[in-house]
Amino acid sequence: MSDDTLTRIHPYTRQTFLRRLERLLRMRRDYRDDLNALGFCLLDRAIATTIEDCAWCGAAGAAQTLVDAAESQREPTP
Repeated sequence: MSDDTLTRIHPYTRQTFLRRLERLLRMRRDYRDDLNALGFCLLDRAIATTIEDCAWCGAAGAAQTLVDAAESQREPTP
């Protein structure tokens, strides 16, 4: 993607993708006891796609920060 395209991306677009990622990560944490394997698979795919969207609009660093914070809060699985 050219630098010109990145400069034309509206800041609200970046914020929308970051908020979506934050919500999906929170859902993964909050529903960990209720989701089956398919539910986790679908949610993880949505998270991965949203991370790609964040990278596309120039917010890869902020997205990685959110993912790292979610990983540090994750409880170990027994």
